[in-house]
Amino acid sequence: MGREKVVLIVEDNPGDAELIGICLEDFEIPLDLSFVRDGAEALDFLKQRGPHPDAARPHLVLLDLNMPKKSGHDVLAERSDDPALRSIPFVVFSSSARDDDIELAYALGANSYLNKPIDIAELRSALELVFQYW
Repeated sequence: MGREKVVLIVEDNPGDAELIGICLEDFEIPLDLSFVRDGAEALDFLKQRGPHPDAARPHLVLLDLNMPKKSGHDVLAERSDDPALRSIPFVVFSSSARDDDIELAYALGANSYLNKPIDIAELRSALELVFQYW
């Protein structure tokens, strides 16, 4: 059975990625979740290259900031240079609440910035807000 909305989750922490996936499984919106572990792999997925030549175009990207290889800021910078990617909404979903991280994310074209809660009930509520909005 095909799902309607493709969501790319860019998260280097396997535990956080699993919790996000568990929370999203319960949503009424049919979702096709794809997970990548760093910014370089996210760009490969988005640009359908390397190990992701057949990747579906995401309807939404949930992007962590602090990752290996390429940071979330790096991903946002490359996204803003690519007209084909600019129309995809990017929600930064990070544990960083630093003003400079938030300001830079918006300057690089993030559509929204949410602090990643550590409590699963708060995580589910935050994700529900994202999907109500987007």
